Amino acid sequence: MQGWVERIAVLSGAFAFALLFWAYVRLSQTYVTELRIPLRVELPAELALRTMPPPVLAVHVQGTGWQLLALEIWHRPRGAVLTVPEFHEAALFGVGREHLLRLLSLPAAVTPLHIVPDTLTLHLERAHVRRLPVVPALRIELPPGFLVAQLRFEPESVTVRGAQEALASLGAVFPAETRLVPADWEFTRELPVMVPSSLPVRLEPERIRLSVRIQPEAEGVLEGIPVELSPAFLVRGHVFFPQRVRLWVRGPLERIVALSPRELRVSIPAVELLRDTTGVLVPQVQAPEGIEVFRIEPPFLFHWQQE
Repeated sequence: MQGWVERIAVLSGAFAFALLFWAYVRLSQTYVTELRIPLRVELPAELALRTMPPPVLAVHVQGTGWQLLALEIWHRPRGAVLTVPEFHEAALFGVGREHLLRLLSLPAAVTPLHIVPDTLTLHLERAHVRRLPVVPALRIELPPGFLVAQLRFEPESVTVRGAQEALASLGAVFPAETRLVPADWEFTRELPVMVPSSLPVRLEPERIRLSVRIQPEAEGVLEGIPVELSPAFLVRGHVFFPQRVRLWVRGPLERIVALSPRELRVSIPAVELLRDTTGVLVPQVQAPEGIEVFRIEPPFLFHWQQE
């Protein structure tokens, strides 16, 4: 039995030595690998890019396995930052291969073979500024029977700086996250804001604060809501009945409890009244934001014209 144990130990040691020798030989050979390095352009505040530069630089480097392993573990560039000097007017700013390689700060042990792109031409112009609202393009996943009672951004708008053509195509900015799962009745979260990635603009601030409050869903009934004519002076001599209606509403619990009949408006447009030939009209209802009117009684009104 002891002989078998010694034999296994010898075989294991021989296998480990062979594996280490194989790894040493393999890592001593020369290889070529590709590094994809994120590129960021820093501009003076008064300048803007007309077109978006490439987001990454693809660099092919050559070295031994040991050198490339050290590059990957300790010396891999995390990003390249291209700083643009100040210009007093629109200009073209060119960057050559040697400049791009210096941005990467590669260790001397590896040899760069080529870089894609190997030159950059930046189209610069004077920066313009707009203030744009933050649009709540969010999907908040709520349990059944609950609603969003309040959703607020701080700030509600951000400063966008960029070329005139890029700013003209923007109407708003959006949160980078589109799906949220609330962990409590009230919660806040910091979110980055974004615009289409093809637009070379800068956002200030780059992050906003989102505050959300959720509540149980509730329903209520509001009695005796008057029906208005809009505008009334155009339809003298026209009569409709009834002149008050009952509304069924749905919304967040606190909002439904505090809802006043004065916050809802039921009306008949004068144009519809003058066009009517059937004697039956459907009233229009305007409700506050976050309140849903899901039933009106009666659903239509009788109309006639006095002689």
